[in-house]
Amino acid sequence: MTDAAQQFISTFGTLPRKAQKDVLLSLLRLPIEVPYTAPTSEQMRRAADAIFLEMDRREALN
Repeated sequence: MTDAAQQFISTFGTLPRKAQKDVLLSLLRLPIEVPYTAPTSEQMRRAADAIFLEMDRREALN
């Protein structure tokens, strides 16, 4: 964590609760850009297969 982030957190803790809530809501509304690669069709198919196999397994136990 950067020094600026640590200072922000320290300062945040000294704010009144209402101000903390307002700041937090503002932060949560900020768009965050993270590198993301969507799963391929094959990865999605494998995930779906795993889910349905698990559902079948659980159903067979009952």
